[in-house]
Amino acid sequence: LSAHSFVGVGLAAHLVPLLRERGLDEVSVLWLAALHGPFQVAARGCLFALGPRARMAVVGMICTVLMPAAMVWLAVVPSTFGWILVFTMGWAVADGLMSIVRAGAPAEFLGREGYGAVTGALAMASAPMRAFAPLIVALAWQWGDSYTPALWMLAVVGLLALLGFVMAVLDRRPAPV
Repeated sequence: LSAHSFVGVGLAAHLVPLLRERGLDEVSVLWLAALHGPFQVAARGCLFALGPRARMAVVGMICTVLMPAAMVWLAVVPSTFGWILVFTMGWAVADGLMSIVRAGAPAEFLGREGYGAVTGALAMASAPMRAFAPLIVALAWQWGDSYTPALWMLAVVGLLALLGFVMAVLDRRPAPV
């Protein structure tokens, strides 16, 4: 969850200059940035429609696969609105659904006992990642003199999020009935 937060916050802080650097016109940059929210809400609406059939382990796996895939996609596709719109959708879906997983997975994986303490500890672990992500992405941008190294770094951190989530799914205790 912390690694996923790092990617989401680090990218959000740098999205506009990153898209400008890719050569997109200002209108396209603003549309792509603005569509993040509606795509998040649409993904959450789909999850809501699934109701109790949706398992946090499955939704979390989707999120943790989509996030690094979106970073790689953005790093390699041509700089046109259509290609980058696919990135925006993938990133927004991963980002939007992970906020639900962050709240629901602890209860599904560990049960409801101590839920507040567990989610508090998870939030505390994620706080430094959210705080330092924009700075670290800026340093990667400065080091590489473009956002390309930063995108690959975010993809690697996203893969670490995937690995961590897979380990959590495999290690989870069944919730008490």
